[in-house]
Order: sequence, then C-alpha cells, then structure tokens
Amino acid sequence: MEKKVLVLLAEGFEEMEAVITSDLCIRAGLDVCTAGIDGIDVTGSHGLSLIADCELVDIDDEFDAIVIPGGMPGAKNIADNDMAMELIQAHADAGKLICAICAAPGVTLGNTDILSGHKATCFPGCQDNFKSDVKYVDEMAVTDGNVITAKGPGAAPAFAFAIIKALLGQEAVDKVRGGSFF
Repeated sequence: MEKKVLVLLAEGFEEMEAVITSDLCIRAGLDVCTAGIDGIDVTGSHGLSLIADCELVDIDDEFDAIVIPGGMPGAKNIADNDMAMELIQAHADAGKLICAICAAPGVTLGNTDILSGHKATCFPGCQDNFKSDVKYVDEMAVTDGNVITAKGPGAAPAFAFAIIKALLGQEAVDKVRGGSFF
C-alpha cells in the first residue's frame, strides 16, 4: 500500500521547506498531498504562491506522515488553526510521523506534548519554545520515535530523506539521492 504524506501550507510558509520536501518525497514514490489551511492559494514567506492540492477542510484521510513547514508567520498560522492542530494531535496519538522543520518544532509544536520526551532540533532560537522535557539537539535533522525535526531551509533535503527513510527505508533514500545529486 502506498504511503501517504500530508504537507500543511499556511500563509507565510517557508517555500524551500515545503517544495523540496514534497518533491523529494514524490520522487521516492510517496503519495504527497498539499493542503492549504485557509484555502488552496497560499503565499509563502518570500512571496511565492502555490496552489495546494486541497483545503484542510476537505481532508478526510489518515496519513502516514504530516509535514509542517516552518517560515513565519506560517508556523504560527498553523499553531493558531484549531483544525490543523487537532489533525496533527490525532496523527501523533495514533503513532503516525509528525515532521516539523525550522520554526515549526518550536512555534507550532512547542505548546503541545508531541515533542515531550523527544530529542528535537529547530531554527536557532525557536527551541526557547520547547517544554523542559524536550532535548534540543544541534543537528540538521533529528528522528526520534515518530517525530522528525529539522533546522531550516538548508536542512530540507536531510529532512525529506529522514521522512523517506522512516516510511520506505534506506534503499529508497539511496535511490532518490542518486537521481537528485543530494
């Protein structure tokens, strides 16, 4: 059965984190769906507009992974969206992968218990939003249980490869790396 990945897009998302992660996951054979939390036409933090596959309100599937790009105010917009946070929490409770990059680990997930007891990384300074039981690790990407976190835009390939490895294994990572020069 094909593994499914949901990428949440909110106004002010970090374009590289959403696009590179989505692209590499698609190249690996994952079924990637982008969902705008407030409509399908979503503008990133640097002015690039994307058309999401659907709106968050149209999501009725379960996914193997949820990807939360950073960028500001994108990460905060997701944190402020009850429907998005309920979906993220439900998937975390079900043991599904929760994948957050850049500002998202601290800004979107910082007030939840999703990172509790885990090692995590994020954009420098955003770890100030972590609860006291989250161990900040200064690495490009960190996988700990069902949580994958990454530092920022430059970590997008490492982030995507961690997601691919968790869902499809190292062989899929090696195949994509070979074809994409990462």
